[in-house]
Amino acid sequence: MSQGLYLICHATQQEVHVMESGGFGVRGDDDSLVLAAFCEAHSFKHQLVVLGEERGDDDQYGYTLWTAENQFATLHAERFQIEVTVPDSVSSLKFNQVIVVESLRPYDEKTGTQLHKFISELPRVRALKIPVSLEQITSSTHFHSLIRGMVNSAREDGLLPVLHVECHGDDEGLQFADGSTMSYLGLSRLLLQLNRATNLNLVAGFAACSGGFFLREMDLLHRCPVRLMVGPSDEIDYPTLLEGFKIFYQTMLDTASITLAEERLKAVPLHMGTWIVQTAEAWYFQVAGTHLIQQCSKVALKKRAAEIHRKKLLMLGGSGWSAQETYRRMTTHTRRMLLDKYFRRFFMVNAVPSNEKRFEAAKLGVAHLMLKLRRKGTHAV
Repeated sequence: MSQGLYLICHATQQEVHVMESGGFGVRGDDDSLVLAAFCEAHSFKHQLVVLGEERGDDDQYGYTLWTAENQFATLHAERFQIEVTVPDSVSSLKFNQVIVVESLRPYDEKTGTQLHKFISELPRVRALKIPVSLEQITSSTHFHSLIRGMVNSAREDGLLPVLHVECHGDDEGLQFADGSTMSYLGLSRLLLQLNRATNLNLVAGFAACSGGFFLREMDLLHRCPVRLMVGPSDEIDYPTLLEGFKIFYQTMLDTASITLAEERLKAVPLHMGTWIVQTAEAWYFQVAGTHLIQQCSKVALKKRAAEIHRKKLLMLGGSGWSAQETYRRMTTHTRRMLLDKYFRRFFMVNAVPSNEKRFEAAKLGVAHLMLKLRRKGTHAV
């Protein structure tokens, strides 16, 4: 067993010895799994945590060895102050304008106009002189042009909007005043451009029946179309919709707490469904966690490994990796994909390198879950 790393918390002076039992390569003191192990041990005031190599049930995976040069590395304050759970505030979320888009039929209650007036008159908004604009449109084409204009403004003038959309909708997408529609897939692709232009700061509220169905377009295989989305999961009457969004925006602007805003919003009763409030980092953690729990048990991975091995034998005529080697590579591949490739793509790290540090809590949360599942002995992650 190697000596591992001594990691010291500068705030509490607590020392945690992170050890491991073998493997390949070199893992540094800033590795996500190492930091997650440290955070877990520190939170329970443990002085020792061991990252080991299991040898049973054909489960072979070695944690990498550390070099002598960093065996006694000391972490600086910012390293261990990272939370392994999803952040509670919007302190890293930036916006400089609220834009209310209204596309309602002539006989509809103009809830977008009412919300615009309400937000404009909030003391916090007036004190900070946050611009609040109202855009009244009629069609999906008009909406598309409006968003494209915002993309240009974000790139050229630094626009960082809170985008609120008031229109009709269902579980397939949005419906505009003239009857034209936009699917949630099309909406996701359109807003992705704006989210990327704002360096992943886009807040989007959908005041439409089933507006929360937009969430299904967010997955780990694609880039994140919004930083924060809010909407109802089902049909809803307009007075309740207006009341809910007034409460949410006022709380978010006054307290900078998404959690508190969500709590107050969900206190507004609905006849059907629920209110959906989701941050990009919470969704990443939730989807990755669900995948780990449901798809990465030893039983599930060994079954898939055996099937892959069987197909390769048929295609390659008996050559290729053994079933055991296929299983080992699959477990390693899962870790690398969730903590690197999927993370970097979802949070657009290549386009905005600072996002790697900004959303590190989401990655550490997934790494922390991996450790818990491994220690249970039921999962190979």
